[in-house]
Amino acid sequence: MNQNYKISIIVPAYNVEKYIEKCLNSILNQTYKNIEVIVVNDGSTDNTLNILEEVSKTDNRVILINQKNSGVSSARNNALEKVNSDFIMFVDSDDWIDENTCEIAINEATNENADIVMFGYIREYGKKSISKATFEDDKIVFEKQDIMNKLHRKIFGPVDEELKYPEKLNAVTTIWGKLYKTNLIKNIKFVSLKETGLCEDGYFNIDAFKNCNKAIFIKKYFYHYRKVISGGSLTQKNESDIFEKEKRFYNKLYDVIKKENLSENYKIALDNRMAISLIESGITIVNSKKNIYKNIKNILYSKEYSSCCKNLKLKFLPLHWKIFFGFAKIKFTFGVYILLKIITSMASKK
Repeated sequence: MNQNYKISIIVPAYNVEKYIEKCLNSILNQTYKNIEVIVVNDGSTDNTLNILEEVSKTDNRVILINQKNSGVSSARNNALEKVNSDFIMFVDSDDWIDENTCEIAINEATNENADIVMFGYIREYGKKSISKATFEDDKIVFEKQDIMNKLHRKIFGPVDEELKYPEKLNAVTTIWGKLYKTNLIKNIKFVSLKETGLCEDGYFNIDAFKNCNKAIFIKKYFYHYRKVISGGSLTQKNESDIFEKEKRFYNKLYDVIKKENLSENYKIALDNRMAISLIESGITIVNSKKNIYKNIKNILYSKEYSSCCKNLKLKFLPLHWKIFFGFAKIKFTFGVYILLKIITSMASKK
């Protein structure tokens, strides 16, 4: 096995004492050994830092950075400054990867001279695991123009046939599930969530894919994305301002479209993203258990959402989503409310 290329694996960590050992063990036990693991303790108040200090003592490949709580973007930016490698991978501290992830990803990257290698992931719901892949083919090689049309644009949102899978809205967006050439992203900075509202990964990847000359997707399910918390309940976000964050992210991407003079297809994609975001925003609102009906109604009647949802092409959607977004189009709040309750209930039983 060729071990000439070094991989930096960046792990931001905040109050993850229950998960961080599994995460780090999955990385340190990789079949590909030429790695460094840059872990940033983002001001944890539980036992996370003690665990990290113990792990760093037993394996000199672990580089520990300790910072005041500043958020995940700051943690990743600090880690990028310490990188000394040919390639970079990001792993969230409550997730884990298969032991051959680095070996296969680096082989694909070097054999194809690719700037980015993407792979599938598995949603872990405690006792149930669901495999997810961005694309259906076993392997796809994207050259420059394909990258812009099929990857870079997809961060802004889906168009036409891509609407068949609204649940894959952020499949390309995430920074995890990818291996990057260091010289492609070393100087890209993560923007704070206070500025983007949400999805700082997507904003980072806009620059990454814009500068990428060749990318590869392989249908290998290496990354394990944890969707449960202690006690077995579904991970819940209780942000009462979730739609305000969606609007902030929409406006941020819209500014990129205008600044870079991107095609009309990007604006259509972004409007579709806003329309489809009702799924996640709605589930978040239902999980919050506060003013559910009122908050859903406020979204449906907002100028921003109404405008985007109006132009959503239902013909590409599966039947159940046609009904859901059909209700959204006519502002049938009760119908959307009931369907969101059903969706959230089904998800919590996984």
